[in-house]
Amino acid sequence: MAQTGRVPLSVALMQARMTRDFAAAARLGETILGTQPGNAFVRRALARQFDELGESGKALPHWAALREQDPRDFEAAFHVAQAMLRDGATLDGAVGAASAGTAGAFADNLRAVLAAPASPPPREGVRHVVICGVSYCGSTLFDRLLGSLPGAASIGESHWLVKGKVPTGGYDVLNFEADFAGDMVKCSVCGKNCAALTAEFRRALAADRTNWYFRVAERLGTRTLVACDKNPAKIVENDPLLRFDALVLFKSLPQAWWSELQKRKPGQDEAYYLAECERYVATWSKNYDMFLESFSPQGKVVFLSFEEFVQAPPQVLRAACEALSLPFDEAVLKFARPGHAIGGNDKAVRRLKSADYAPDISPLQPPPLPESHARVIAESAMAKQVFERLQAAHDQTMKRPR
Repeated sequence: MAQTGRVPLSVALMQARMTRDFAAAARLGETILGTQPGNAFVRRALARQFDELGESGKALPHWAALREQDPRDFEAAFHVAQAMLRDGATLDGAVGAASAGTAGAFADNLRAVLAAPASPPPREGVRHVVICGVSYCGSTLFDRLLGSLPGAASIGESHWLVKGKVPTGGYDVLNFEADFAGDMVKCSVCGKNCAALTAEFRRALAADRTNWYFRVAERLGTRTLVACDKNPAKIVENDPLLRFDALVLFKSLPQAWWSELQKRKPGQDEAYYLAECERYVATWSKNYDMFLESFSPQGKVVFLSFEEFVQAPPQVLRAACEALSLPFDEAVLKFARPGHAIGGNDKAVRRLKSADYAPDISPLQPPPLPESHARVIAESAMAKQVFERLQAAHDQTMKRPR
């Protein structure tokens, strides 16, 4: 793997994106593409960054390369066709050229997006609050709580808006050569017939991610959008300019690994679970270290312990709201008003729905981890240091002297 100093180029690129160093991100991305021209992730990241910065001329070569790599790349085809329209091509001509090599439905979907009115620029005063962290950090519950505050609405894990089921199992980007609407991930409240998260709206997002969160906020009719895309790569993917406030939610590593362990394949030998634990400790430490060290959105960054929240929900939620300049309403702890959220922890979503959206909040019990797993966690110096810093940042949120 190519490196810069002692840091791999891919890591340096993510750090540049997380700190909004756009010039460094462009330089590092081009360096990577110099040796890996087929790296679609990096090429797409640069194209989206240039488009958000209003530099479509720099973005277009990357979209063209992505379209050449995969004719079924709907996002790339849209941008290529859009550029042809700006240069004077007819709609049929642009659609025909950009959809060549694909099935008929692809051209129909591309034409529909190109013929639709352009999305308006973001409205003044609309804000986005993103919940960050790792899987099973309590983000689904917190997303619904914050989204139920006065004037707010939650979208959940917004990246699912442009993903759907694939025949081989699992999920991937929507397939616009087929009946993509039948494969879409459903709204967790309304199901497949959601009047807000329609197929047409999601097709437009899949074609052009510019101003992603602001367009979602407009669709939901809110001036404060809450999302829980969590992962650093997904957050930067959806808004390269990092126009949001962030709530970094965390559990202690034993609690975090216990939650994660429940999702591992059952019936494996001890060596498998121990190796998974070691990998998770490294991932947990790396992700939270990035939030502590290399995260500079345009808004605020607030850290919060989920374990302390479930011990004293009103006090901790109030502190979080004050830190994020959100209106506090203790009533959301009794009823998390459903909106049009998508994705999230299936178990948490089902529990909320079965209780008519009355949150079940109770202190976490000590996790019954195997001794070998507890030892791996205890012996990780980096994990210990990261957790101490997270807890110190939480104490700042709670305005505790240290």
